[in-house]
Amino acid sequence: MDWQSILVTFVALYAIMIVRYFMVSGLFYWLLWVRPQEKVTARKLSDVQPSLELMGREIRWSLLSSVIYTIPGVIIIEAWKAGGTALYTDIGEYPLVYIPLSLFLFLFVHDTYFYWTHRWMHRPAVFRLMHRTHHYSKQPTPWAAFSFHPLEAIVGAIAVPLMVFFVPLHVGALMFMLVLMTV
Repeated sequence: MDWQSILVTFVALYAIMIVRYFMVSGLFYWLLWVRPQEKVTARKLSDVQPSLELMGREIRWSLLSSVIYTIPGVIIIEAWKAGGTALYTDIGEYPLVYIPLSLFLFLFVHDTYFYWTHRWMHRPAVFRLMHRTHHYSKQPTPWAAFSFHPLEAIVGAIAVPLMVFFVPLHVGALMFMLVLMTV
């Protein structure tokens, strides 16, 4: 195992995740809170400007969660480089119709997993242990996108990495799915 390569992959992937997080969350924050209010057509949970303290807490938890999400990403990339995943790059390897079908399958499995784990996290003991952190954002902002306790981030980071080892998915479809999930 080349630890230097793994470290470079980790740093690069974490940087990509952070840039994606700040771009998407920043865009939605600007759309909802920065641009002139007469141009905002979305219904906000509150018209009260979110506090800097709230947004700072959401960003700190999101940056920590992104470290946790980076780890399975590194595992996937390193396994892919060694030929150990079902990810593929040759668009002709499967019929073109397979790309949207596999994307739908991944999103369906991930959303089903998210739904049931989220319901589980609302059980009182589990809520107190890990999910309460997310609900500290009583007036959530777009910065709360990844604002999770580390244990919740671990639970949330399991589904996609497991699937890429068993279900063929084009690398471009995986990238699209990860951006879509952030949005």
